[in-house]
Amino acid sequence: MAGMGIGSVAFIILLPLFVLIGLFIGSAIVHLCLMIVGGAKQPFETTFRVLAFSQGSTGPLQMVPICGGLISGVWALVCTCIGLARAHDTDTGRAVLAVFLPLIVCCGGGLLVAFMFGALGAWSASH
Repeated sequence: MAGMGIGSVAFIILLPLFVLIGLFIGSAIVHLCLMIVGGAKQPFETTFRVLAFSQGSTGPLQMVPICGGLISGVWALVCTCIGLARAHDTDTGRAVLAVFLPLIVCCGGGLLVAFMFGALGAWSASH
C-alpha cells in the first residue's frame, strides 16, 4: 500500500511537467501546420499562448459528469481555431485546417496501413 501513496505523490508532482511538455509539442505541431498552410504570421509564442489559453480555459469543463470531456474537447477545438485565426491575423479556414491537419494525416496514415495489411492478407490468401 505504501507504493501506491508514493506513486500518487510522484504523479501529482510530475503531472504539471508532463502537461507543459505536451503543450509545447502540440503547439509546435500546430505552428508547423500553420506554416504549411501559410497562416503563421506571428512567432511560435503566439501559437503556444493560444493553445495554453484554450486548453486552460476549457479544462474545468472536464469536471462535468458523463459528457464533460466531450464538451471540453469540442469547445477547446473551437477556441483554438478562433484564437489562432485572430492571433495570427489569418482567415478562419486556414486556422481550422492547421488544427485538423495532424488528425487528417494520422487518420490517413492509419487507413493506408490498414489497406496495406488488407491487401497483403488478400494476396497471401490467393497464393
